[in-house]
Amino acid sequence: MRISPSERKVLFGTTVISRQLQKYVEAKGVVGLDAVCEVFNEQPRRTLRNHLLQLCQRGAMKKEDGVYIASKGYTAIGAKADYAWRAARILTSFDPSSLAKVAGIDREHAATLCRAWLKEGLLVRVGRDGSVPLYRLLSKDVVRPIVHQGKE
Repeated sequence: MRISPSERKVLFGTTVISRQLQKYVEAKGVVGLDAVCEVFNEQPRRTLRNHLLQLCQRGAMKKEDGVYIASKGYTAIGAKADYAWRAARILTSFDPSSLAKVAGIDREHAATLCRAWLKEGLLVRVGRDGSVPLYRLLSKDVVRPIVHQGKE
């Protein structure tokens, strides 16, 4: 069954393809790549396969015998950090405001992530732009490392 992008936006409540894929697999329970390609027919098969692989790496689903199975206990907590990680990989140097703008998250969240990543050794401070610190990402990991933030 083919669903247009505008219909999917309304149905899933988001325009983000990865979230739509995740919600689709959750609704179906078990689905193959061919079925996904039929529903998301305007997206190239390779792009869909990459999105599904990333969702599997995050734990949102698993792949067994050529089908994708939704993970029951997965939540989207950490999605903003994933967006920020991807943005940091793209930018050569950044401050929390520019990271927030590119990642599409709020500035306070970006600043918190920068402090946590700096503390974990994933970032280095390369200077200042006035009173704002500038950072550069040291890690070239594609998937964002898990950083546990605890009260001290």
